[in-house]
Amino acid sequence: MQPLSNLSTYSLQWVKPSWRKYHFELADGANMVATLDINGWMNRATGTTSAGTFIFKRAGFWKQDIIIHDAAGTPLATYTTHWTGTKGTLTFVDGAVFHRRQQGFWKHETIWTDAAGRPMFQYATNWKNQTHVTFAPDMLHRPEMSVIVLLSQYLAAAAATETASVAATTVVP
Repeated sequence: MQPLSNLSTYSLQWVKPSWRKYHFELADGANMVATLDINGWMNRATGTTSAGTFIFKRAGFWKQDIIIHDAAGTPLATYTTHWTGTKGTLTFVDGAVFHRRQQGFWKHETIWTDAAGRPMFQYATNWKNQTHVTFAPDMLHRPEMSVIVLLSQYLAAAAATETASVAATTVVP
């Protein structure tokens, strides 16, 4: 897999090759950058980049956090969603903190910033649930970027599935 730090372009797109599976791929042209596989219940995902394999698990009942582990099961970080669902905080075990916030009402655009408020990357999901990712070039060297990129797609896929579930169960008299 191509490391994020070696990207030749700063704008990529997550692709879902099959409508039947929750498998996503992020590529730079012909080079794969990341993959994400999510189980059907959206409570566990496995993501892979050149930096390694990461496991994402939901924890809690009312207030669900996402715990991120490495392939060996060692906890790396915790993502906590704000009660509105439009923002959240990712805290790594080494103390590094990153913030996520959505902006815009009709356009689903999300921005990740570091603790100092500097933009790291943004992603936007269109009506087809295609996710376009744009990186800040000076942030690609951050070791946490692989986890943040995978977490972002996991959050986008979970939101799309939850929205579809609500729409499918809504009864209009």
